[in-house]
Amino acid sequence: ALLGRARARRELGQARAALSDLDLAVKLFKEDPIPLLERAELRQSLGLAGVLEDLEAVSRLDPRDPQAWSRKGLLEAGLGKTERGLRSLTHALRLSGGRDPRIWIARASVYLKAGVPEAAAADYRRALQLVPEGPVADYAREQLRRIR
Repeated sequence: ALLGRARARRELGQARAALSDLDLAVKLFKEDPIPLLERAELRQSLGLAGVLEDLEAVSRLDPRDPQAWSRKGLLEAGLGKTERGLRSLTHALRLSGGRDPRIWIARASVYLKAGVPEAAAADYRRALQLVPEGPVADYAREQLRRIR
């Protein structure tokens, strides 16, 4: 309920209230990485400190969750820590056995922003191999068209 309220407040533009809810959720649910990830995302969007600390805590809490590592990598890249973000995304791919097309697309987007279109294209193609139809595939195809 607390996480839901934080999400609702964030959607309503009540970022500070959402942050208070997330601070409480982090304290109450010490073993759950989701409140930490959401707090890191909110802190990043507000330009607040503490994002990297939250991400490091996520890594310690759930070292085998590919989705947590993927979100961590995207946040790191968003903070300008591109190499660190790519390492986290590559780790997420290893943890997922390379079977999650969303992680391939996430890493491709970081490669693209970093000015490495060849690596981005390879990752988009890998995502298409995993999911040849649907919205994920449509997005990957569109990105490949833009790279060419």
